[in-house]
Amino acid sequence: MDFDARHNVLRVSVTGYVGNEIMLDTYAAVAKYVVAHGPCRAITDLSGVTKFDASPSAMRALTKETPAIPKGHMRVIVAPEDCKNEILR
Repeated sequence: MDFDARHNVLRVSVTGYVGNEIMLDTYAAVAKYVVAHGPCRAITDLSGVTKFDASPSAMRALTKETPAIPKGHMRVIVAPEDCKNEILR
């Protein structure tokens, strides 16, 4: 993760294999950053992900959490097509 203070954007890059633990840990790290530094916009770059294998139950668990990036702040996800298909299933 890195932060562009000038534009108030947190950039999160994830590479390699993404399973439940990595997905949940990344989400928690972003949430912790926002609590410590205040709301911001975010770009999540998944273009380096080789396999997205998070379970549907882990994805549903995230929908019950408070958004890591608060409502009203732009969130952009960059992902390869196969990764997008897995996220949307």
